[in-house]
Amino acid sequence: MDRSHPCLRLDDVIMPSADITRLWNTFRPVDRAFLRLIIGDLPLLADSPIDWNLLEAAISYWDIQRAVFSFQGSELVPTVEEYAVLIQRPAPTFDIVVPNQFATIQSRLAILLDLHDEEIRLELQHGREHSIRTKWLIDFIQARSLNARAESYQRDACHGFLLLIFGTILFPHSSNLIDGTLAQVVLQVDSL
Repeated sequence: MDRSHPCLRLDDVIMPSADITRLWNTFRPVDRAFLRLIIGDLPLLADSPIDWNLLEAAISYWDIQRAVFSFQGSELVPTVEEYAVLIQRPAPTFDIVVPNQFATIQSRLAILLDLHDEEIRLELQHGREHSIRTKWLIDFIQARSLNARAESYQRDACHGFLLLIFGTILFPHSSNLIDGTLAQVVLQVDSL
């Protein structure tokens, strides 16, 4: 396995644990119930200590070209079913993510967060055109969850929280940016 390619360094990934816990506690029971339907108790992992030595050892076997763990010729890859166990929810294995080639990251984020395209465009300028800042998303979720009015769940705040979880716990992109393409994943998971 060629290890000369750059990859995400473990010490560069800083999960916003305190923010995730604070936001989780800010949500109303109806919002937390909605989120639990999708991600189970995954936000509680934010408070769990990370075994950096184990993680570093596992990452040393990750083949970034083929997206598998390679152990002396044997290959392993996390499956959808294993992620389902992690988040304590059944996951269908068909049509997991069907990308819409005609939708842009900007339009997906606008739909997901119920914002105007211009608001998202301005934020994307800070995040290298395809990513949003983690701090911006945390502030957005906080503002929306504190201003919840309806009896049903706060859709935009919950979707923002799912994007935060997916972008920092499940598929970390960098320590301060969340990959905007995950908006399509959140939209698809919410529709299941």
